[in-house]
Amino acid sequence: MKFAYYPGCSARSTCAELNEATHLVAAKLGLELLQLESATCTGARELRAIDPVGFYTLNVRILALAESHGLPLMTTTWCGWSPNSNNAVCSADSTEKSPQPGHQSGCTFPL
Repeated sequence: MKFAYYPGCSARSTCAELNEATHLVAAKLGLELLQLESATCTGARELRAIDPVGFYTLNVRILALAESHGLPLMTTTWCGWSPNSNNAVCSADSTEKSPQPGHQSGCTFPL
């Protein structure tokens, strides 16, 4: 099975072991990872506080990159990505307001 792979900023720098471990486990499981080379950082800390629209734009862009390849998205174990991406999707699609079990923000994850 093939996945679009977003390692996140930390897995490409300060926590490179996350990226390495993800690739090792994927190989053992027979998964193919297409790394999204043009994906940027999510802006989880600084940008989110000063420019929410920019923050959401970066996160939705990462989802769109995966979608453009027609692949489901896999991320590293960075815990900030899931809530960030889920919040970005919820902000982009304000029509869905009903809470969903297991989703912090009450929106479904589209990929």
